[in-house]
Amino acid sequence: MAHRIPSEFALENECTADQKRIIAERAKIRQALRKEYILKVMDPHGPPGPVMDPAILRWQAARAAHFEYYKPSAKGRLLAATALIFPIALFTYLSYTDRVEFDRKCRSGEIPYEKRLNKNFW
Repeated sequence: MAHRIPSEFALENECTADQKRIIAERAKIRQALRKEYILKVMDPHGPPGPVMDPAILRWQAARAAHFEYYKPSAKGRLLAATALIFPIALFTYLSYTDRVEFDRKCRSGEIPYEKRLNKNFW
């Protein structure tokens, strides 16, 4: 069974020697980056500006430029219909059928005038 974040159990029992080596290298790199970041943030003379992380800058640039490179596709139309059109259509249908049923009951006398909740809104 593959683990996204390897636990101690997975490291000991399920990972190969090559996977263990890769995990150890990544841990060493993370530790070095963490140490460098702490040194920059905790500098008593003050950092020369905000600590820039290239990965975060790339992520922010990709989010900001998303709409410049957007290409209409069937998937996009389906998502828009699912998120916008279907809920509105469903709400309209349910409201309309409820109102028609209420009107039918009022006209047939099933709901007396005294019991109607919306009698003051006319």
